[in-house]
Amino acid sequence: MSRDEQARATEDTSESRRTVRLDWKGPFQLHDLVGGLPQAGNKCPGVYLWTLPLAGELEIAYVGQASDIRDRMYQHVFWTLGGAYYLYETDYLREGRIGRGNEGVVYTPGLEGLMNSYLLRLGDLQQVAVENLRCYRYFWAEVRSWSGAASQDRRQVESALISRARTESPCLQNGSLSSAPIPRNVLTVKSEFGESGGVRALYSPIVYLADRPATS
Repeated sequence: MSRDEQARATEDTSESRRTVRLDWKGPFQLHDLVGGLPQAGNKCPGVYLWTLPLAGELEIAYVGQASDIRDRMYQHVFWTLGGAYYLYETDYLREGRIGRGNEGVVYTPGLEGLMNSYLLRLGDLQQVAVENLRCYRYFWAEVRSWSGAASQDRRQVESALISRARTESPCLQNGSLSSAPIPRNVLTVKSEFGESGGVRALYSPIVYLADRPATS
């Protein structure tokens, strides 16, 4: 093997390692959004979690990322009240008894459902939407770009979180990865929750690999 070939082989098998530490703020209730930065991450790029209680622990119900977390949270609220998301029986949410199935669903989003169900039952379903929103507790954490492609970096962190929640959280609502692991790159995501007690699925670090997500 020539020196050039040897150099290329070494480059092809090398790994780039990156550790991201998430300093989670929360948990907050959605009506705390009016409080500004401490509650909602005003103009802050990062990731966020919506959680539900189950057996004395907080479980991940939704994982997202945004360039401005506060604006994204407002969008979630508006879309929930406007019929863009699933709505559940309140008791199911309070007990964390929702998942990928249709158990406890009282409204299914979609154009047909919006026109034939949501608008015709607007008063009742908007009250359900308000009660649904009151059940969630959310966390957010800033993510600073390390590659120069901020959106891609946030999606990598978001996907690492989803990969863990898919195996650990019984009430996860969004299980699709927005960004697959990058070959020959190892992304480790560590979560710090301060005195809040945190979220069960994130007590240990996540190692996001091209072959598989793994726990270190």
